[in-house]
Amino acid sequence: MEINIKEKAKKAGKVVKKTVFTLNLIVTVIFFAFIVALIIVNLIKGAQGETINLGVYGKTYRFREKNLLSVIKNKAKKINWQEVIKRSHIKRQVENYQPYNQEVSLPTALNSKVFEPSMYYTLKFNIRDSKGNIIYPKGFKYKITNYIFLPNFLVVINGDSKKQIEWFKHSKFKNNIAVMLLITKGDYYKLEKKLGIPVYFYMKQLQQRFKLKAVPSVIWQKGTTIYVKQYGKNAVYKAIKNIKKHKKNNKALKESGLLNPDYK
Repeated sequence: MEINIKEKAKKAGKVVKKTVFTLNLIVTVIFFAFIVALIIVNLIKGAQGETINLGVYGKTYRFREKNLLSVIKNKAKKINWQEVIKRSHIKRQVENYQPYNQEVSLPTALNSKVFEPSMYYTLKFNIRDSKGNIIYPKGFKYKITNYIFLPNFLVVINGDSKKQIEWFKHSKFKNNIAVMLLITKGDYYKLEKKLGIPVYFYMKQLQQRFKLKAVPSVIWQKGTTIYVKQYGKNAVYKAIKNIKKHKKNNKALKESGLLNPDYK
């Protein structure tokens, strides 16, 4: 009888333990299911644009980077706009530059010819050394080209003449690095853009020395002699012949007027 009671008590104890374990397992599963559900809900909220406060962890610092818009405004305040405007004004002045009281007006060359301008110069004052002694007296005459050399070919044209511009553009001088282009008239800046090379003004100081009669003309030095070659109508025909060797049916050439025998 006692054995039966003990066996029943053991069985009952086992049942209770199993029941308690089962309940604990169920509670644990429910707890973890709740946590997972909470995480999923928060993730969904975050995806919908809602913020999640995760709390503060570790040491924090104040955000000290300046606002970009404020930085730009402050930089703009520091700019001297008067100087910017002044630079723009200077740029326009450079682009529209014309030599004051230095213009040289020359006719268009009708005939080709070569001449040698005088390169002799007469001193208008005494040249002294450091001790005051006269080295070269006033009136002393000397040849400039004995002491200096002209390294470039100077091509002089009328920058207002479309025909002379076209002549230069198709001549042997256009792509020669030893050539400097000078104009008696015209817009040097626009001509530079058109030809893609530097353009300079032929001014009175140069004319006083080289004594050009007409344009287009080319100036160069050989030995101690300066030569000036003036290009007339025949130069135009030579340019046309040269173009025809490389470009047949040149429409741009016809439109330029260079085929006109009354080229001026």
